[in-house]
Amino acid sequence: MSPQHYSEPSELSPTVHFSIAAENSPGTLPRILELFALRGITPEQVKCHKYNQGNLSIDVFIKGLSHQEQAVILQKIAAQVLVFSVKQENLLSLSYGRLAS
Repeated sequence: MSPQHYSEPSELSPTVHFSIAAENSPGTLPRILELFALRGITPEQVKCHKYNQGNLSIDVFIKGLSHQEQAVILQKIAAQVLVFSVKQENLLSLSYGRLAS
């Protein structure tokens, strides 16, 4: 397998982080992820942790959402019955271009 070469950072690309506290139920994670799927959005990363108290901590990271999309998704997540709280933060990450090898 040949090594992959990446160029220097080319631009800053905004990443949105949704941090969600929710009830531990088999339907919680699929319901939250469905909100993104219905909009044709695939998250960059999803993390889920189950705590002893029976709660879930879910972190979803997505690049390239407009402010309007962020607001709509935030409202939709908060409206879910099994969600206790949701926070949103905007992160900046460096975008690396891939060079042909």
